[in-house]
Amino acid sequence: QRLAARGIPFTRRPGGGVAVACPQGNVFHLEEQPGSAWTWYGPRALLPPASQGASSGVGLPGGTSLGLGLRSVALAVPPGAASGICAFYQVALGASATLEKGQEGELGGRQVCRVAIGFHQELRFEETTDPIPEYDGHHIAVYVNRFEDLYKRLHHKGLVWNNPRFPQFQYDTLEDALRHREFRFKDLVHPETGKHLYTLEHEVRSLNHPGFSCPTLLPSTVEQNSQQLAGDEGGKAAGRDLLGVAAGEVGRGGQTRKAATTLKQASVMEGEL
Repeated sequence: QRLAARGIPFTRRPGGGVAVACPQGNVFHLEEQPGSAWTWYGPRALLPPASQGASSGVGLPGGTSLGLGLRSVALAVPPGAASGICAFYQVALGASATLEKGQEGELGGRQVCRVAIGFHQELRFEETTDPIPEYDGHHIAVYVNRFEDLYKRLHHKGLVWNNPRFPQFQYDTLEDALRHREFRFKDLVHPETGKHLYTLEHEVRSLNHPGFSCPTLLPSTVEQNSQQLAGDEGGKAAGRDLLGVAAGEVGRGGQTRKAATTLKQASVMEGEL
């Protein structure tokens, strides 16, 4: 009702929920969250907003919202790239990544690389035969465990990158990365052949980065990091190297990406966005 009242076009999806495109061309799949409790997406489990989690000392900043967060972000990649992208995340980043065959009717059976991030978020690299638009500079920010190890691994491969848009941030040495509490890379390459597979700027942040909004989770996160196995089902290992993802400048220049957004129970079908 609210979308219709504002003249925003949307379509109802066969499996439930709606799809709506933003002005930049990104397609959002809005789905309802099972259960009745207010819950937020975070580095582990479902978290309450800070205003409702004061007693436990664990919560995300801000008050209640009908949007619970991005469960996944899907990006279109060329045919044959998904397998190598999975290998890149597994070897270069120590992330849990699985290769699957896409659902018939949506992807025509083509392959999908699913990269688990934190408790219940993921990046999806979906193969397509459609033309891939030229990279327009959009990026994501990820929070990671083993920050120093990841920097050394990517620096050794020559993948650490200084974005010329931010000359104040240089990551030529580990000391630079530790001082800024972040570094960047943008080229996804096959770990064995070095073949370039895809371009997506990653702003890789340590857990003591000022932008990390869940410092109360740090002790348990570090403890669980030594206990969790990389193959835990469904991305539910709090100790994974990739802990959380935040989209940045998604959709500049007309490139189309898809994001699955989970909303409060029953809000989608009622139009209460």
